[in-house]
Amino acid sequence: MVATWNPAAASSYYTRQRETEYYAGSGEPPGIWYAPAGDLGLVDGSAVDRATFDRLYHALDVNGASLLEQIRRHKERTPAFDVTLSAPRSVSLVWGLGSYDTKSLIEAAQQKAVRATLAMLEREASWARRGFKGTFVEKVALSAATFRHGESRKAQHSDGRVFADPNLHTHCVWLNIATRRSDHTVGGLHSKIIRNFKMAAGATYHAALAHELKQLGFAIDRVGKNGTFEIAGVDDATIKYFSARRQEIEDELAEHGVTSGQAAALAAAIAKATRSSKRESESVQREEVWRDAAQSLGLDTASYAESLRDASKLLDQEAGERLLSERLAALPAILTEHESVIERRELLRSVSAALVGTSLPAERAETELTRLLSQGVFLEIGRDAVGLPCYSTPEMLAIEREVVEQAQRLASQPWLSLDPQWLRHRCQTSGLTAEQTEAALAATTSTRNQS
Repeated sequence: MVATWNPAAASSYYTRQRETEYYAGSGEPPGIWYAPAGDLGLVDGSAVDRATFDRLYHALDVNGASLLEQIRRHKERTPAFDVTLSAPRSVSLVWGLGSYDTKSLIEAAQQKAVRATLAMLEREASWARRGFKGTFVEKVALSAATFRHGESRKAQHSDGRVFADPNLHTHCVWLNIATRRSDHTVGGLHSKIIRNFKMAAGATYHAALAHELKQLGFAIDRVGKNGTFEIAGVDDATIKYFSARRQEIEDELAEHGVTSGQAAALAAAIAKATRSSKRESESVQREEVWRDAAQSLGLDTASYAESLRDASKLLDQEAGERLLSERLAALPAILTEHESVIERRELLRSVSAALVGTSLPAERAETELTRLLSQGVFLEIGRDAVGLPCYSTPEMLAIEREVVEQAQRLASQPWLSLDPQWLRHRCQTSGLTAEQTEAALAATTSTRNQS
């Protein structure tokens, strides 16, 4: 289960899924616009029509003229960014094997989680460039066409079967244009900020989807890094079998001596190079293929998905609040274990991931982040290159002051000469970060010591 970021494919890739019945059966549903601000003349929640999508994808107005300034019209321009939000394999499997009602409920949960993620990105990461070479940034609205798809590429499974696994995911095609409020001109977005918020987007999506699924009566377990999780009752062996495409990529990476977590760029390149085309049409519906494969594993497909859901189960909100409090209390130590400076996206990611499994909504992340800052648990210490805040903790700031003051006192004594290698060793054995160690070395270097 991941949130990925890439420059978008050609606009026809997303719209043709529906028009050419790319998937068997009824095909994939039409796209839906995410545009709460109504920028670019879009209506939030309306269906994506190909003509409008193609036009805005190429930054054209209704008359076919460019929406961008002359300086921005170049062939290398990225038209849009594809933020893909993929459900855990267990969720995709329950969705794929479920009844019509179960599928509809999970699809609604996916859509709510997607909107929660895009809302966070609009608040935090939607900025347009201004000035020469985009020196300045300005807050703008987010406009994205969302396309829900239901399967991965075909792959060979452990029993020799070849089929596309259930893979519920949504392509959020974020248009690389927005109206700048200062002068009502249209400009391109700051892509680096969008890319850098990928992990925060993943954590937000995980938190929102987990919340929606628990509201439906599904239990979740195996909560992992960045809030990843699975539906309780779907065992690891079943998940692995229905992750054949993933296994292909992992096997290819193993030949390079790395894992996907260690080499995300290589994993993406392998995925692109080895993928087969999605099927145009087949006589057997994909749900039938999935049920047949599941039955070969001994699963009772008639009741499998529904047996994992208990809609009558009451959620223990007090227990969720306690769990969230415990996790948030541990955040300062966790986030400063290796770094003394925490960027806003990392702080937001960590707070969002802490919500997974608590039954609390993803929107709580913003509330909790504001509370942590107002209570001084994290302190703003400056701004990054684009003006977004950076934080540290009172404890880390106190350690830094103490190290610098002590080093300055020692360095001011002419009879004392410190060996830099000895000092570096002492700093490292004391658990100081590389940044703190360099500060100590700089503070102990004086004119008298050098002479």
